[in-house]
Amino acid sequence: MEVENFLFLTKKMKNSLYCLLFFIPLFSNTILSQNRLFNFHIPYSTENVFTLSTTELLPQEENAEILSVYFKWLSTQENTGSFRYKDEYGNWSNWNAIIKDPHHCNPSTSISTLIILPIGISQIEVKQGEHNSEGIPTQLYVFFPGESDEKKETSSSISNQETFLSCPCHQPTFKGRDQWCPDGDCPVDTTPLFTEVTHQIVHHSYTSNDANDWSAVVLSIWNYHTSGNGWDDIGYNWLIDPNGVLYEGRSDNMQGAHFCGQNSNTMGICMLGDYTQTEPSPEALESLKRLLAWKSCKENIDPIDMSFHQGSGLNLFNISGHRDGCSTECPGDFLYDELSGLRSNVANHIDNNCSVVLPPLELEAMVTDQNTTQLSWVDQSDNEEKFIIYRKPSATNYYYPITDVAENIVDFLDDTTIPSGGFSYVVQAVSAPDSSVLSNEASVVNVNNNNPV
Repeated sequence: MEVENFLFLTKKMKNSLYCLLFFIPLFSNTILSQNRLFNFHIPYSTENVFTLSTTELLPQEENAEILSVYFKWLSTQENTGSFRYKDEYGNWSNWNAIIKDPHHCNPSTSISTLIILPIGISQIEVKQGEHNSEGIPTQLYVFFPGESDEKKETSSSISNQETFLSCPCHQPTFKGRDQWCPDGDCPVDTTPLFTEVTHQIVHHSYTSNDANDWSAVVLSIWNYHTSGNGWDDIGYNWLIDPNGVLYEGRSDNMQGAHFCGQNSNTMGICMLGDYTQTEPSPEALESLKRLLAWKSCKENIDPIDMSFHQGSGLNLFNISGHRDGCSTECPGDFLYDELSGLRSNVANHIDNNCSVVLPPLELEAMVTDQNTTQLSWVDQSDNEEKFIIYRKPSATNYYYPITDVAENIVDFLDDTTIPSGGFSYVVQAVSAPDSSVLSNEASVVNVNNNNPV
């Protein structure tokens, strides 16, 4: 059932104060109920400022860390403006430009880039730009991602990947969709297009470089891409935060929405943050290198070379920045300047690091009694420091680490299985900071079946 709420906007003008009342539609399903929509119309004047009083209207969740906003103009004419906000301590921020998102394709509207704000703000003030002398009907969308599983200390996962014998580079661990959208209400594209990746495109999110909950930022980007741009899913295949944590977006070999409509044969990687005037962190660059090394190795892509990209009709580096194929400053000057050295670092990693640790062989799993499964494998590496054991229920796509065992150990008794349902296991050899690819997958159907699968 649709509910209505009220928004009071105060219009500050010289020697006068006006109060306007608008209706705000709220929505019933979980994700949409985390969105708030504010409508306003401001003629341009240096003295015209609208204040959105949020204290009574917006949920100030105790454990939440951020909220995200974007503006939508109900017109395609030149749209500019600026905003500032009052934090929980009563301090006003500086005025910040509202910047149009060049990727929005609706012919009758335009939207701003995504803006990440701290939780607890009490007011947002908005000015229209000087192009809007008559004023343009404008909407402000506010999204509350809530507390993510990142704050609940969930572990990283790996996907149900093959072991690529021709490529020794392992897939980096990552946070899956079930971790940045723990309620499970961020549906994937129901009509996915799969693509053979030839080019890997690096982006930045052009959002704040500071956040206490990066999983909530990823969820905010998903909401912005689906609710704001009207896309079927988050636009990127992968995202990396400044701490070096990797997040699954549209996943591997699924065509994204990130390269000005020419997305075929690309993989989009978004570095969370704004790198127009800030250098990316070493941790983020290290994760980016390892992700690109894995994908380049898997798809037999030369990370240093250039090749023809069919979709754009351009000769592009196989590892390129967004600006190489589109009219944009993305991924920011400081990140873009890293790409030349990054290509060499990726090639060097493939040649000198990926084959350092050999994977376990002949993994077997067998149920021994009602709640235990016996694992055994062959150790073919002479330099591992430990083995990590991953497990997943048969109905899911993600493996999670359940334990690790010391070097030279070749068996493990898992006594944490559940009496019903099937499980699959893989094992990985580790010699920090390098790891092997995964072992073969070994599965058990249920505790009443003593035969390995």
